[in-house]
Amino acid sequence: GGGNSSITDRIGAEQATALPLTPTEEAWMAMAPANRLAPYFDALTRSYRAADDAGRESPFIYDSANDASRVLDALLADRGFGASIDSKRIGTTGISLGGMISWFVAAADTRFTAAAPGIGVQGFQYALDENLWHARVASLGGFFETVLQDARAEGGKESEALEMNSELVGQVWDAVVPKIRSDFDAPSSLALIAP
Repeated sequence: GGGNSSITDRIGAEQATALPLTPTEEAWMAMAPANRLAPYFDALTRSYRAADDAGRESPFIYDSANDASRVLDALLADRGFGASIDSKRIGTTGISLGGMISWFVAAADTRFTAAAPGIGVQGFQYALDENLWHARVASLGGFFETVLQDARAEGGKESEALEMNSELVGQVWDAVVPKIRSDFDAPSSLALIAP
């Protein structure tokens, strides 16, 4: 048949389910599901709490987009693999956070000539203005729970009943992904992809 068959179609269900896991995959599977995102949420929390430190990490999108560019550097530099890459036809895709990384790496690195981000593209300021931020916050629940605890503690007794709101979410975006609500928001950054 054509080129659209799955790995299961090509090698059979028995062999596909018998593919060995890498040590990293085994460690991931051994973790309790609630703990799998803990290191990521910890990195987001460090970034949020160090908002005034210009040298802080930006784990939500920017650092990962930079990592994707470095991966492309390595692939292009590889003697065996690099020669097989058509540098005029490099694309990127991803779903959810991967979609956001795909969007940003293609906007920042002109070597990516096509991008097909799935689910991740959004107008961050639009979401705040229209009260449509809840799904994104829910997807980062552990991190935003910590942000809310910090805000309650910082505000004292009168802040004990504080709930997540557009203003607080905007402060988080400003701290963790600077300029995501302005210069780098979807209306501006999407236009940079393969202009």
